[in-house]
This record gives sequence, C-alpha cells and structure tokens, in this order.
Amino acid sequence: MLRTDLRRAIIFGRHDLLRDAPISRVDLLICRNTLMYFDADTQGKILARLHYALNEKGYLFLGRAEMLLSRTALFVPVEVKQRVFTKVAKVGLKERLVLLGQAASPEPSNQLDRQGRVHEVVADTLPMAQIVVDMSGYLISANARARSLFGLVSTDLGRPVQDLEISYLPLELRSRIDQVYRDRRPLLVRDVERPGTDTSGPQYYDIEVIPLVDTDGMLLGASISFADVTAYNRLTRELERSKQELETASEELEATNEELETTNEELQSTVEELETTNEELQSTNEELETMNEELESTNTELEAINTELHQRSLQLDHVNSFLQQIMSNLQPGVAVLDNELRIRLWNRQAEELWGVRSDEVIGKPLLGLDIGLPMAEIAGPIRASLSGTDGHQEIRVPATNRRGKQFVCRLQAAPMAGSDGSHSAIVLMEAVEEPARG
Repeated sequence: MLRTDLRRAIIFGRHDLLRDAPISRVDLLICRNTLMYFDADTQGKILARLHYALNEKGYLFLGRAEMLLSRTALFVPVEVKQRVFTKVAKVGLKERLVLLGQAASPEPSNQLDRQGRVHEVVADTLPMAQIVVDMSGYLISANARARSLFGLVSTDLGRPVQDLEISYLPLELRSRIDQVYRDRRPLLVRDVERPGTDTSGPQYYDIEVIPLVDTDGMLLGASISFADVTAYNRLTRELERSKQELETASEELEATNEELETTNEELQSTVEELETTNEELQSTNEELETMNEELESTNTELEAINTELHQRSLQLDHVNSFLQQIMSNLQPGVAVLDNELRIRLWNRQAEELWGVRSDEVIGKPLLGLDIGLPMAEIAGPIRASLSGTDGHQEIRVPATNRRGKQFVCRLQAAPMAGSDGSHSAIVLMEAVEEPARG
C-alpha cells in the first residue's frame, strides 16, 4: 500500500506506447524489460516517442537485457552497466516534431533507423561470425553467424562477456581484448581449435580482435571475428601428410634400391657358398654312409644285448617270485633293515602281527614305529648284529600285537652283506608264549 501523501502526488493511467500521444517534458523514463518483447522496427518507433517525451537533461532507464544497438542518434549511454541513457543534445523543436512524426508512422522512415537496420543486415550476411564488445565488457552485437555458431540468443545481448561461454571457448578472449585495448592494434590468433561433437571432428578458426576507435581517438570497444579455416586446415594437413608420404616413399625407394644392390651381391656370394656347400654335402654323404654301416653293426650288437637282458629279467622275476613265496610262507614276521635301520622289506606275517601295511613302513626307521615292541630293548641287539661284531642275536621281550593281546616275542637278528659291500640285517619276529599272569 502506498502512503496517502505519495498517492496524491502520483497520477496513474493506461498508456499505449505505439498509439497514444507521448507525454512531453519528462525528466525520468523507466522502461525496463519492455523493449525486449518487440521487434527492431517496433523498438524504433517506441524509442522515437521516448526521445520526444524526455527533457534535454532527462534520463532513460532500460532493463539489463536491453541495449540501444543502432539508436546512437537518439540516445547516448550514461552508465552502460546499469542501462542508463540520456537523449542526444541539441535537438530543436523541429527535430522533435520530426521524431514524433516518425514514431507515429506505420512504417519506419527514420534515415538513421534504416541505416542501423542495414548495418544489422550486412553484419548478418557476413561469411564469418562476428561479435562486438563495449569498453565495459558487455556484448552489444552478434551477427546471425555468431548466434548460430555459439548458441547466443537475444537475451545475451547486454550481458557481460565473461558470463558467456564464448569468453573462453574456443579461445580465452578477455586477456586478448585487454591486450588490444592496451596496444590499440588488431590481434590475430590462428588455428584455434574448437572441439567437435561425437559425430563431427574439431573445427579451427582464425580469431581476430580489432579495436574500435572513433574519429577522436577514443576507444569504443572491440570487434571479434571468427573465420572458419577448418577446410583450409584439413587441406593443409592432407597436403603435409601427402608430402611426408611422398618423401617417405622416395626414401623407401632409395633404400630399396640400395637393398636390392646389396641383395644381388649377397646372392652372388650365396651361389658361391652353395657350390662349396654342395661339395661338402657330397663328402658328408659319404661319411654318413660309412656311419650307417657302423650303426647297423652296433644295432645288431644291441639286439643281442637286449635279448640277453630280457632273459636275465625273466630270471630275476622268477627269483623274486620265489623269494616272495618263501617270505610269505615263513611263519615269523620278517623285516630287512639297511645300515641306518630303515625298513627295506616287511612281509605279510609282520603285517598280521603288528597291524601295519608294508607301504606304510617301507623306508621308515624300525625304531621309530609304534607297533607294541619295546624299541629300547631291541635296539642294542639289532645294531650289534648289523655291525657284524656279535653276528646272530636272539632275545625275548614282552610285546602287544595289533589286537592288543600281550605275548612274549622272540626276536632274532642276523647280519647280511650285499654284493656291493653294503651291510643290512634281517630281523625275525614271532610269538612264542603268552606272559605269565599274576
């Protein structure tokens, strides 16, 4: 709600900017976020009416997204960032009436407006993308090519360039613009790469930043143009690649020619070596024939030896079978020990007596088995027999068989010498009687 005293000082009313007569002698016109909804021709009409309405020292406020791109003949900026403008001075009554007539005309007839429109159309028809930045760093113009290429929309006009993607893609522009302002001469950056999409490759641009200087030498801003040199770069790269391929092919041909000459010399040398080798092969063939005869004679001898070995093997099998039958038919359990008291043979009666299989004890020390024998008592006689000092040994010791039954075991140990000079012992174990019960 407005205060009553303020409400009495304010006149409210409806006003059509295009059809109603403009109010004159206005010191302040606030028209924010209005022009952006009209096309360029309609904006020209409205601005002409606003120009007529303002006093010589009046001010016009526009929205953040609105700029007077081609209306410099009517207004000049006071504070671009805040979009504050004032009307061009020294416009007399006659000129004001002319502007008012232009604002009422159904078609734009202002010569300056037509020139500005022509400039916009010319900029849109340029073959390269172009944008214009003012001294405050705001985007004030972008032709159709730039809008399409960088995705600019009408609301981007009047925004700070640093807030737009174009300020750093495809090139960091702010430092270049500052350099142009500082040096006051154009800056050209060649072959700037802009990454492509998944379906298209990268694009390359020559980007030129040109300072905009008026007739008084005052910097107004900068123009940035983007010349698409992708096709040129592609052709240049293909030409360079073709040149490199030709140079490589030429070098390869020269190397191949040298290799062919070297190969020819090597072939001649190889022919001579082959002739020498042929002679050596003939000599080797004769030697091989002689060796073949010797091998045939050796083979005959080996066949005779093989026949003899086969006969001996049969004899050994017969002896082993005979020994196994003897060992199996022996009533006592039999264990044959090597010189370190490791078991080399363990017959079936020993398996029945002590409850351990032959494959469980072969290679293990007898004195390390847990089979119900008092190993401390039998160790001395067995070692004495094995050393050959006392020959045959016989002792009786209490024992327990595999079923837990106690009995008296008669143990006999006798030395046995091998043909290779090794010593072993044969141990006989049998139950002779049960121990007396108390």
